[in-house]
Amino acid sequence: MQKDYLFISGIQRSGTTAIANLLNAHSEVLVCIERYKKLMNKRRYKEFNAALFERDRLLDFSDGLTNQSPQNSERFKGFYEDVARNYDNYRIIGDKIPNNHHFIEPICQEFDRAKVIFIVRDIYDTGCSWQARAEREGDGWPEFKTADKAVSPWNDCNQVIRKLARKYPDQILVVGYEDFFDGEPDDHEAIDVVTDFLEVASDENLYLHFRKARQTYRSNIKGKPRELPAEQREYIDQHADFDLYQEILAQKAA
Repeated sequence: MQKDYLFISGIQRSGTTAIANLLNAHSEVLVCIERYKKLMNKRRYKEFNAALFERDRLLDFSDGLTNQSPQNSERFKGFYEDVARNYDNYRIIGDKIPNNHHFIEPICQEFDRAKVIFIVRDIYDTGCSWQARAEREGDGWPEFKTADKAVSPWNDCNQVIRKLARKYPDQILVVGYEDFFDGEPDDHEAIDVVTDFLEVASDENLYLHFRKARQTYRSNIKGKPRELPAEQREYIDQHADFDLYQEILAQKAA
């Protein structure tokens, strides 16, 4: 079976993992979780090619190109056992790697039939997530990556999205985090937009996971107080490019 390629991009804490996990509920879609994250740099990005997604190569973790491997996590052990069993059934295969937006254009040029989903999220919510992780002891998130540090990559990523969505309209889909996850659980329009873009039929298992994702958003995330130190909020107010963000959301809806 000929495989198409899908890559999910956005800055950290913007929802890249959430949408990848959701799409993996579809029997014909495989989105790995940062399988080749160590290639996403100026020195090595040219090594990123379709051969990496052939079955045996994908499942060979001796390359050391990720820390999200079966050797490091029971979760990923089970995940890649499923991949080994079901590989031939996947029509779409790819990876999600946050902060890879500067390498998306070369990916679009390198991979035949590649598509990209960019997910964008409100900067205050993104910043709150950065701040919470920076303050959480033993989290593994660098303490210096507080809310204000999210602003520059957020602006930068949005600039890349605006450029690429115009240049590759058939290959790029922009998903607004709040629009996608905030809504009636039984309203499937948002996920149908994604499956139409990917040219796969929505199925009941995908709808089930979509409903659960929306219920989780409502119960655990929506309305959660934006608790930021005053200086962090002031920095965001002064430096985040809100006009560009609104332009991207309007462009997405057009």
